[in-house]
Amino acid sequence: MRTHGPGRFLGELGLLEGQPSFVTAVVAEPGEVVLLTAHQLNELVRTDPDLGDLVLRTYLTRRAVLIGRGGGLQIVGSCFSPDTKRLLEFAARNRIPHRLEDKFGNLRAWAGPGLPDPYPKVPARRREDLLRRAARLTYPVREKDRLISLVKPHHEVLGVVVLVDPAKSARDQEVFTLEYGTTVLALELAHQRNLAEMELRLHRELLDDLVAGTDNASAYARADALGHDLRGTHHVLVVQWGADRTDAALSDALLHAMVELEWRALCTRRSGVMVVLVSGHPDGEALFRSVANRLGTDTGVVAIGGSCETPDGLPRSFTEAVRTLRIRQASGTPRGVASFSQLGLYRILDAGESRAEVTSFVRQWLGALIDYDDARDADMVRTLSHFLECGGSYDRTASALTIHRSTLRYRLSRMREISGFDLGDVETRLNVHVAARAWHVLRGQPLEGR
Repeated sequence: MRTHGPGRFLGELGLLEGQPSFVTAVVAEPGEVVLLTAHQLNELVRTDPDLGDLVLRTYLTRRAVLIGRGGGLQIVGSCFSPDTKRLLEFAARNRIPHRLEDKFGNLRAWAGPGLPDPYPKVPARRREDLLRRAARLTYPVREKDRLISLVKPHHEVLGVVVLVDPAKSARDQEVFTLEYGTTVLALELAHQRNLAEMELRLHRELLDDLVAGTDNASAYARADALGHDLRGTHHVLVVQWGADRTDAALSDALLHAMVELEWRALCTRRSGVMVVLVSGHPDGEALFRSVANRLGTDTGVVAIGGSCETPDGLPRSFTEAVRTLRIRQASGTPRGVASFSQLGLYRILDAGESRAEVTSFVRQWLGALIDYDDARDADMVRTLSHFLECGGSYDRTASALTIHRSTLRYRLSRMREISGFDLGDVETRLNVHVAARAWHVLRGQPLEGR
């Protein structure tokens, strides 16, 4: 708040730039005021250099003070939203004093000097109470130095418009302007949301058709219409998280991660997993870290299918990604990132078309032990698997199984009697080891010791 006496001039930089004023004035004592229109003021500045320089320097100083005190425009929105970014760019380009808060009240951007440290963030419970109170009213609600109006078409809150009024001098005209702006913004946001939902649905339908299989010509045409370039190398990724995370939470985390990583990607849900189509060579580790951080848990898997150069190869990449996901989830480390190109032996063990041969191979080498375990509720195959995965170490195997070394030695001795094979033979040991891993893959159980 400032008091201006005789010989002073009022106004702010917005008058010269065609912007609405961010300050108001009240007459405290009788006097005479000379009123200039914006056009007259611009003419005066242009024709009288000395006076123009004084006015301009004063207005710039007032704008800096206004910004430093947190006045002007307050932008509330997600820092991932393209609309928020456009508003920030517009405010910065036009030197409009502004600040950006996300929906939780965290400061995301501040224009100019005077940044409060620490920034006065409204406590979460009070903020929620304030929003609930504002939602029940049909007019703006005051909270200290702010007048708050909710953008809520069809009773759904899409945003918040805030008039920063430290002097509490807002009158009927300012309140009407706030309400009118909220109404216009509600219509625009509702329209933009409908367009975004339609675009998202079209993207999902396109990706569903691509992984199911479609011809290259129609795939290119539909992708071009949606602004996605299908030409060049692409990979299909499938993502699945622990049961404690909802599909909506995972989808939201994935979308934010793709924005953060600046990926040109399509995303949909199919067969119980999230499916992502990304161009180039994706950094699966970066995607996993971003999603895990947002969900607050790393109990998920990001599986990457093989690369393909044309759309007709995407069904294969999707199938490979799903196989990779299943194998990783059946391993001893059922989380993190896995790539089909790095599966090695497990690509053979999990091959659906040769499953009968793999089953026959397992029965050939482990059949006697499997039958023994089934008949006596024993644990011979699991013990053998641990022993082989631990490199034949008695101490590591006993520790992993939580048994005594003498118990382990007894079990290994019984295995030789039941199966008749000698683990000291290199070829026998290799075949038994492969059979043990295949046994886990067939049963969909963790690969012990991995």
